[in-house]
Amino acid sequence: MICCYPNEENQYSFPVIKRQNYKGIHAHQMGLPGGKPLPGDDTLWHTALRECEEELGIQASQVRYIGTLSEVYIPPSKFKVTPFVAQLESKPKFVLEQREVAQVYQLSLQTLREQVISYQQMQMADKLVRMPGFQLESQFIWGATAMMLYEFKEILKALNEGN
Repeated sequence: MICCYPNEENQYSFPVIKRQNYKGIHAHQMGLPGGKPLPGDDTLWHTALRECEEELGIQASQVRYIGTLSEVYIPPSKFKVTPFVAQLESKPKFVLEQREVAQVYQLSLQTLREQVISYQQMQMADKLVRMPGFQLESQFIWGATAMMLYEFKEILKALNEGN
């Protein structure tokens, strides 16, 4: 979920998380809050709300649905991800789920609009691959997360050009 809120400068930002170093394909990677549906989740939107609350402490009742981005398939984990865009009225007090989230970063919409694709060598199985993505402070956002953010960036750009 891309969960936007006004930051200290009264510009909108959203959280990007660094996952903990655990046994799993996406360990120690940069990502957005989210996860697998559970039996109690009526819809994928409910899954996104639950995961955002579990991982970052953002209360589901405070989140307003804005829209849905394109579904993204992630081959290594065989997940199909439906990214949602949402809004909060104010900056949340983050409460990190320590088993899953190592750190939270705030990415402003303005900074995202200014981002340019960069490349970094990544070890993928037994070979080095030149991966496209975005630099966020000392972290590199790549893969499905970069694809989602690039689509969101293009939507923001189109909205801005429409004004």
